[in-house]
Amino acid sequence: MCRDCDLSIIKYPRASASRPRSPSFSHTQKQGKILHICSETVALIKSANVKRHYETKHKGFEQTYPLKSELRSQKISSLRAQYDQSTRILSHTFTAQQRAHECSLRVAWILGQYKKPFTEGGVVKECMSAVAETLLEVKQKQELCDEIKQIPMSASSATKKSEILTQDVLTDLDEAMHKAPCVGLAVDESTDMCDNAQLLVYARFFNTDQKAFCEDLLGVTTLQTSTRGEDINLAIKEMLTKRGIEPKQVVSITTDGAPAMIGREKGAVARLKEDNPELIAYHCIIHQSVLCASLSDEHAEVMNTMMKMIHFLRASSSYQHRMLREFLREVDANAAQHLVDLLLHNNVRWLSKGRVLEHFWSIRRELASFLAELRSQKATLSLENEKWIDNVAFLVDITSHLN
Repeated sequence: MCRDCDLSIIKYPRASASRPRSPSFSHTQKQGKILHICSETVALIKSANVKRHYETKHKGFEQTYPLKSELRSQKISSLRAQYDQSTRILSHTFTAQQRAHECSLRVAWILGQYKKPFTEGGVVKECMSAVAETLLEVKQKQELCDEIKQIPMSASSATKKSEILTQDVLTDLDEAMHKAPCVGLAVDESTDMCDNAQLLVYARFFNTDQKAFCEDLLGVTTLQTSTRGEDINLAIKEMLTKRGIEPKQVVSITTDGAPAMIGREKGAVARLKEDNPELIAYHCIIHQSVLCASLSDEHAEVMNTMMKMIHFLRASSSYQHRMLREFLREVDANAAQHLVDLLLHNNVRWLSKGRVLEHFWSIRRELASFLAELRSQKATLSLENEKWIDNVAFLVDITSHLN
C-alpha cells in the first residue's frame, strides 16, 4: 500500500499455479511483496484496487520498462534505493529528535528533584556547551554543540512535558489503586506561612502488578474558610470521587489528635464512618512521639534553660555570634569540626530540639570557656553543675532516639 513517501511496500500473496499472476503486478512482485512506484494510496488492499490503480496511473510503465528487461530491473533497484534512503533519513531524524526531548525531560526531572525553577534550563544548556567545547576535539566538539542546541530547554516546554508526565503518573497510580483490594489513608491539615489551610491526603495500598505495598500522595486541597470536621470530610470525599475510589474501599484512616479529626460526633473520622462503619482509625505515630516527648518538671526546666542559653549565645547579638564562631575556630573543635556553630530551635518543628542539643553537646567544653570569658555567671554555674549536665546528656540521648 502506498504511503506518504517515494516508495512503499505492501504484502501480497504469491501467485499460485492454478491462479496465474496478473501482468499488472508482475513489474513489482518479488518475494511476495508489491512495490508501488508512487506515493498515492488505495482505499483497500485488494487485487482489483491495485490493478485499477496501476492501469490508471501507470499505463506507460510496461512500454517504457518491458517485462524481464535489464532496464526494468535497474528501475526497480533505483526505486528500492530511493525508498531505503528516504526511510533512513526519516528514521535518523526522528531518533535524534527523540534523544533531544529525552535530554530535556532528564534535565527537567533533575531540576524538579532539587526544587529549582525550569527557567534555569537555559543555564544548564549553556554549561553543557561550555563543557563540550573544553573537553572535546574540534570535530566532536562541533557535532556535540550542534546536538545540544537542538535540545528544547525553555521553561514553557519543560512545564508542558512535566504536566504530561504528571498526568501519566497519575493515570498509572489510579489504575494501581483501582486494582487494589483496599486502601489506607493518612490525613493531615496544617496552615502554611500565608495562613492558607492545606489538607494533605496520602494513600497506602498493595500494588498487584509490583507485588508490593506502595505509598503515594493522593492529593492536596485548600480549605478556603473553616477547617471543621465537616469541611475536611467533604474535601476527602471530593478527592476520592475525583480519583474514582469508592468510600467502602478505604479500610483505615490515620490522623492526628485534633478535635476536627477525631471528634466523637462532628469529627472527620466520625462522618466518614457514617458511610463506612467498618473504617479503622489510627493515631499518627509522630504525634504520639510528641506526646511521649513531653518532659517532667525537672527535665522541662533543664530544657528551657538550655534553649535560653543557646538563644543568648546565638541570637542575642550578631557581634556576639561572630565572636563565638571565631572563638570556636581558634580553639579548633576537632571533635565536631563540622559543628562549629549553634543551631536555633524552632517551636513549629519539634524535631529541631534534638539537633540543637546535639550541636550543643559536641562543643559544650568550648562553650563553657567562652561563657567564662564573657563572665556570664549564671550560664557558667549551670555548665559546672554535674547533675544539670547529666540531665542534659539524658535529653540529648532521648531526643536523638525519638528523632
